[in-house]
Amino acid sequence: SQGMRPVIYYLEHLVKDMDESKTLSRALISFVKFKHPGIITHPILTFTLDLLWQQLVMGYFLSGQLMTIFNFVMFILAGCYLNNPAMETPVTNALLLVARLLVYILGLGRLLWWHTLQIYKAIANNDLWRRGIFLGPIRLGCIIPKYLQRGTEMI
Repeated sequence: SQGMRPVIYYLEHLVKDMDESKTLSRALISFVKFKHPGIITHPILTFTLDLLWQQLVMGYFLSGQLMTIFNFVMFILAGCYLNNPAMETPVTNALLLVARLLVYILGLGRLLWWHTLQIYKAIANNDLWRRGIFLGPIRLGCIIPKYLQRGTEMI
């Protein structure tokens, strides 16, 4: 047919890894790490990444962003508007307390939950960085989860 041959793409290997413990396919990660615009803009890779974004990632991303915006609005209300000494009444004091509690629970609580989960996973998978410090006869051990060493290259 006009000098062209059919091509079969196996999307399954771009989305799902053979190793069930991996969350994202190593094939897709290797295309991203290769950093070649001609390859990463291939129609099948674009389709696969768009599919992952629309069906899986976008909801989590948008809910996280909405939570951050809500936390920011509560922070501004608690720090600027409700904290004004000229408006000090029992109602505004109660609102200030509620706004500050929301800021701490939503902001700090979310970070504490995420780090607790990551530390648990690191301990369960023995994904730890161990260093020993010797001070004469005293040996001090330092155990740090490896996820803390990863910078922006979390993929």
